[in-house]
Amino acid sequence: MQGGPRRPRGPAGTLGQDLEQTRLGARAQADQAVDAALDDLFADVERAVDRYLDWYFTVIGEYERLLASVAGDFAAAMSERLEQELFGTTRFTDRLARRVTRSSGGAAAARRAAERLASARPPRRSVAVRP
Repeated sequence: MQGGPRRPRGPAGTLGQDLEQTRLGARAQADQAVDAALDDLFADVERAVDRYLDWYFTVIGEYERLLASVAGDFAAAMSERLEQELFGTTRFTDRLARRVTRSSGGAAAARRAAERLASARPPRRSVAVRP
């Protein structure tokens, strides 16, 4: 026998191969959709960096940082301002939650379909018995 994996023969092997190809295709499609969604979400965050830097290098920003350093925890104040500017103004969390909800609904439907296919049995073949 030559090396290499054996391929199952018959309907069960074909069904298994079809399921695997479908699973891999769905996974690749989901990966592309997730990448596109994250690119879209982070494009807004990237634009918000410019707004944060515009604030940071203004006289008002300088005074706010000075006041934060005198009044209390400078690092916490700057972190809060950065988070608000990058993620709050872009509604990042809300938009991410909507996308996750949409994609999880599709994933659940795909999982149910795969379970139905996996539990399906190939049709029985009648065998003629000759005397």
